[in-house]
Amino acid sequence: MSAKPEPLSITVREICDRMGVSRSTLLRYRRLGVFPCEPIDRHGHRLKFNRADVMAWIEEREKAGRLRPSRTELRLALFDLLHRASVVGRTASRHRPPERRPRSLWPPR
Repeated sequence: MSAKPEPLSITVREICDRMGVSRSTLLRYRRLGVFPCEPIDRHGHRLKFNRADVMAWIEEREKAGRLRPSRTELRLALFDLLHRASVVGRTASRHRPPERRPRSLWPPR
């Protein structure tokens, strides 16, 4: 009998079990850019990632001696995310005047 080959995808639950974090923490890491892998399969709230990419990232973090990101790394990622959002927001608002609501004609003033 041959052994079953490893599946090509890995679920969020398996990643969380391997890293020792909750689902919301893992998704926060992904949103901040600390967890660099993109999902390859989506079914509603169920996400699957490429197993080879995730395992390579986990092994790289383990070799560095820190599986979870440090507070400094998270703060820098959050700062970068907020900075990008503010720059995009500023350039968009500069070219478009703010929307004004028309004054109501009733009741008369």
